[in-house]
Amino acid sequence: MGIQIEQQLGSLEINALLGKGGMGEIYRARDMKLKRDVAIKMLPDEFSREAYRVSRFCTLSSAARASILSGGWESRHKAHTIA
Repeated sequence: MGIQIEQQLGSLEINALLGKGGMGEIYRARDMKLKRDVAIKMLPDEFSREAYRVSRFCTLSSAARASILSGGWESRHKAHTIA
């Protein structure tokens, strides 16, 4: 995936790998504009060329965001595909 701890992605600074699974890796990052921590899920490069996997990734990301927001948590969720 090519993500490194302390790497900058726009206004985000990657701080730690939180976990990984079949659909990618999840990182904790600091949004420097909003001055708060966020979670970023990264889709593996090899999956970014498969329409089904990209669609599923977006669906799962949207579901996770809805779950967090409906639980009363203030959150910002960004998904990036590194190709």
